[in-house]
Amino acid sequence: MKPHRNIALLSAYNVMMGFLPIFPVLIPFYKNQIGLSFQDFLIGEVVFAAVVVAMEIPSGWLSDIWKRKHCLCVAAVVEGLGLSLLGVADGLLMAVTAQGLIGIGVGLVSGTTSAMLYDTLQDQGKEEQFRKHEGKRAAAGLYSIGLTSLAGGFLYEVDPYLPVWLSAITYFLALPMALMMEEPARHREAVQKNPFYDMFQVLRYALRQNKEIAALVFFTGILYGSTQAGSWIAQPYYIALEIPEAWFGIFASIGFLIAAVGSQMGHFLERYFRPVKILAVLWVAVILCWTFSGLFLWYHALVLLMISNAAWGIGFPVMQDALNKRVGSERRATVLSVASLMIRFVFMPLGLVLGWIVDDYGVQAGLLFLVAFVLLANIWNVKKLLMSR
Repeated sequence: MKPHRNIALLSAYNVMMGFLPIFPVLIPFYKNQIGLSFQDFLIGEVVFAAVVVAMEIPSGWLSDIWKRKHCLCVAAVVEGLGLSLLGVADGLLMAVTAQGLIGIGVGLVSGTTSAMLYDTLQDQGKEEQFRKHEGKRAAAGLYSIGLTSLAGGFLYEVDPYLPVWLSAITYFLALPMALMMEEPARHREAVQKNPFYDMFQVLRYALRQNKEIAALVFFTGILYGSTQAGSWIAQPYYIALEIPEAWFGIFASIGFLIAAVGSQMGHFLERYFRPVKILAVLWVAVILCWTFSGLFLWYHALVLLMISNAAWGIGFPVMQDALNKRVGSERRATVLSVASLMIRFVFMPLGLVLGWIVDDYGVQAGLLFLVAFVLLANIWNVKKLLMSR
C-alpha cells in the first residue's frame, strides 16, 4: 500500500467537497430565488443539523465495519443530489429536503476521512505524522471553500443559480477521488450482539466511562457548536454596519483562508504545547474576539470575527489527534463521529435561540450571549482537560 496515494486523494476529495461558491450567498439565494425568509433558512439549518445528528453514530459505525472509501463515495453522491435539489427548490419543503440530503452526506463523511487517514498512516507505522497530514487535509478543504466563496458573489451577479449548480457538479467529481483510494488494514472486534448495541457501547464509552474522552467531546461540542452558530451571525453584523452585500463573499473567503492557514500550520504548535493547552488558549481567544465585537459595533469586528475562524482551523485537527491517540481503530470513526455529533447537538437549540436574540435584541446581544454560553458551559471541561495527561 502507498500511503501517499491515499493522503493525496483525501486532500483532493476535500477540495472537491469544499467547492462551495453558494456558501456566501446562501441567504440571498433562499430569499430571492426560493422566496423564503431568514427564519425559514434557520429551519433548514436545524433540519440539516438534526439529520447529521441522527446519522453521526450509525455512519461512524458503518465506516468502522464497511469500507471507509465506500462511505465517502455515497457521501459525494448524496450531497451532490441534495445541492441539485436545492437548485430547483420552489418552497420550504424542497429546500428542507435538500438540506436533509446534504446532512446525510455530511454524516457519512464525518469521522470517516480522519479515520481513513489515521488507519493509512498506522498501517505504515507512521501514525505520529497524523496531525501534520490531517492539518494539510483539512486546510485543502478550507482553502477550497475560501477561494470559491470569493467567487460566489460575482457568480451570483452573473446568474443566481450558477453558484449552486457549480457546487453540485463538483460534489459529483469527488466520487472518483474516493474510488481510487486504497482501503487500509484495520484491527476490528467482532459485533458483540447487534449493530445498535455496539453503537450504544461506544457512545457510553465516549461520554461516560472514559472521563478524559468525555471532556474532549463535550468541550468540542460546546466550542465548535457555538462557533458554527456564530458563523451565521457575521452577515447580520455586516448588515448592521451597512456594508454592501457584494463584500460578504470576500469576508467569508478571508475567514476561511485564515482557518485554512491555521489548520495547515497548527501542527507546529504541538511541538511545544500539549494539545489540551492549545484548545484552552483557542477557547479564550474566541471569547475575547466575540466579547469585543459584541461590546463595540465597529469595523474592528471584521478582523476579530475572522480571527475566531482560526479556532476551528487550528483546534479541530488537534482535538481529532487527541482522540485518535486515545481510541483503538475498531471504534475510532465512531468516537470521532460522537465528537461531531456533539457539535450539531449543541448547534440545534443554540442556533434557534441565537436567531431569536439577534432578531429581537440585535446582533451585539447575540454575540454576548454566545460569550456567556461558551464561557460558563466549558469551564469544567477546560479544568478537566488541563488536569489530564
